[in-house]
Amino acid sequence: MNSDCILEDFIIQGEEMAVFHPQSINTCRFVSYIGNDGEAHPLFSTIRTGVGDSIVDNVGSGGITALVDIDTGIICTDGMRGINWYEKHPDSGVVFKGYQLPDWNELRAFIKSAHETRPQQKLLGWDMAWTVNNGWDVVEINPAPAFSSYQRLTGKGIRKYISSIGLYD
Repeated sequence: MNSDCILEDFIIQGEEMAVFHPQSINTCRFVSYIGNDGEAHPLFSTIRTGVGDSIVDNVGSGGITALVDIDTGIICTDGMRGINWYEKHPDSGVVFKGYQLPDWNELRAFIKSAHETRPQQKLLGWDMAWTVNNGWDVVEINPAPAFSSYQRLTGKGIRKYISSIGLYD
């Protein structure tokens, strides 16, 4: 029987991200956009971790998220799950704020380069896993990433900003 399928590598998460919740693949959501100059620019980034018995980090499935400083790769807020805030991950006890994500400059350079190969896609949300063998690795790319986590973590709307950079009118 012939059928189409996609084969993917098995992700072996590196310790630098597994420290939060080793049962799930914890990812960095990095949102980039193509500016009027035709170049890719960072918009915002969050870390997403699983919690409890969950094997996924998805915020919609009960995961925890925190804002990452887009320039430094340092987590700059406490973690948030629903309406609850966490200074430390409730399972591992790892403190969110001040944690440095690994090889941040390499991640930024990869996303800039990769996004610029598809300039017609003005906005992309990159879910990136830190792996033992490859460093940062793409889990998935979202062509319409949500802004809700950013807005909830910062307490700010984003419409004026995204309009000012030409994403939406």
